[in-house]
Amino acid sequence: MVWTEIDLPEDFAVLSRRLRLLADEDVDQALVEALRMSGMDVITVAELGYAGRDDEDIFQLAYKMDRVVLTFNGRDYLDHTKFPFHSCSGVLWLDFPRDTRHLGEACFDIRQLGMLGGWKAKICLKPNWVFDVWCPDD
Repeated sequence: MVWTEIDLPEDFAVLSRRLRLLADEDVDQALVEALRMSGMDVITVAELGYAGRDDEDIFQLAYKMDRVVLTFNGRDYLDHTKFPFHSCSGVLWLDFPRDTRHLGEACFDIRQLGMLGGWKAKICLKPNWVFDVWCPDD
């Protein structure tokens, strides 16, 4: 198969930056770097000195920074009493195998979700653009 370069809409890079991510320490550095190289705004908890902190601290930090928590450990964040929507900037739970084959798909899908911008939901993203969404009742 011969790969050819495709033209993207001029505003594609700008749109993909709407989603500001806070990568939990369980997110592979390779994915963080791939997202950054694709133009996304990603910072890690380790870079902020929050490595080893509990999920409540990460959740509060993300809210204060207006960032979406990016994690492979999203099931914990579905406790809406412990992690309420009124203090939630969003959670993006990656339910992907942690192998190189799925890295590109995860990166692409995250960029696509980033174009939606402004959501305060909890999303579980799975391979093949399958996802579950939890959002406030209002």
